[in-house]
This record gives sequence, structure tokens and C-alpha cells, in this order.
Amino acid sequence: MMDAFRKTPAPIILVILSFIFPTELSLVVGDLRLSPHRVAFLVFLPFAFYRLLLRPDCRLKLYDLPFIALAFWQTAIFTYHAGTDGLAFGGSWALESLGGYALARAYIRDLDTLRAALRILFLSIVIAASIATLDTMTTSYFTHEFLRQALGGEPMPPVELRQGFARAAATFDHPIHYGTYCAAMFALVWLAEPQRTWRYFRAGVMGVAAFLAMSSAPLLSLG
Repeated sequence: MMDAFRKTPAPIILVILSFIFPTELSLVVGDLRLSPHRVAFLVFLPFAFYRLLLRPDCRLKLYDLPFIALAFWQTAIFTYHAGTDGLAFGGSWALESLGGYALARAYIRDLDTLRAALRILFLSIVIAASIATLDTMTTSYFTHEFLRQALGGEPMPPVELRQGFARAAATFDHPIHYGTYCAAMFALVWLAEPQRTWRYFRAGVMGVAAFLAMSSAPLLSLG
């Protein structure tokens, strides 16, 4: 695992880890709430574009333009239809979609880096699943309740039971978000892992982690 941290660029590590930071640690600016991963994108997106504009090994290509254009278009169209609220929603959506694309495009440039980044991603899923296990065992949103008692904020909705199991959310705002995070990278982690033993181990962990959400969408994604 230390080799994965050594091979993965620092911005990628910090962005991955920011995904599992609870929203109680968000930065609030006026009426705008910047969750940890949005703060990470805001910090590192200029560096990513600097690399894309100036470095010959990852310079902007024609296929990058639709992603950039989509970010501006969706911000403009939401603003047109919903005014200030649309600007906040569309801008947040654009930041997340373009931020994820640009950082991966600028910093993950070879197979070794991709595999190392996926190991960091797998570690983040293990951490989230460990917290989700506490949710399941205590039938509560353990982390959220602890942080909201310490920092304040609106209480989480009651924990929902399915088939006798509590739907875990871990550090995410909803069980669907948590389960989707665990399931979304399943295929990529599977295909990028060259060692069969580790491939099956990681697949099993990600499957169990997604199951703790008791949500049909992540389970369908795994299927």
C-alpha cells in the first residue's frame, strides 16, 4: 500500500480521500455549502489545467473540448431556468464532473499510476465500509450523529431497515451515495488488478461494502 501512495500523485490521493470526508466538515460560504471533495476540486483544478495547457505529455486534445463545453453549458442552462439557485446547482455539478475528469486526465498518465490510484480508492472503500459496519451494528448513522453533536447541524433522517438490515450510509449523506461509491469502481478495479488472488479479494470486499447500503442501484451495478 505504501508503494501505491508513492506512485499516486498527491492531488489524486487527496481528492479520493475527500470523497469519504463527512459533509459535516463542509466549508460554508454564505448560502453555499462546499463539501470536502468540492473544496479539493476547487484547489486542484487550476493545477490540472496548468498541466493540460503546458505539459506536452498531457496537453489538451480535441476530445477534451466536449467535457469542458458541457461544464459551461449545464451551468448556463440551469442558471437560465432557475436563476441563482440554478447557478449554484449547475456550478456544483460542473465542478464535480469537470474536476474529476480534468484531474484524472492531467495526473493519471500511465497504467502503473492508474493501478496505484485504484489501490488508494480501494483503501477509501475499506475505510467507508468499516464505518458502514458500525452503522449496521448500532442501527444508527454513527459518524454523522457524533459530528453533528460536536459541530451542530440538522439531524439525519431515521435509519431505514431492509430485510432486517440497517441501510448504512457511512460518511455519505445517503445509503445510495455510499453504496454507489463502493460499486461504481468494481469493474475497473477488477480489470486493472493483475494478480488473481488480490482481484478476488478486492471484489469480495467491494461487494460486501456495497451490500451494507441495502440499496438496489449499487447491487444492480455490481450485477
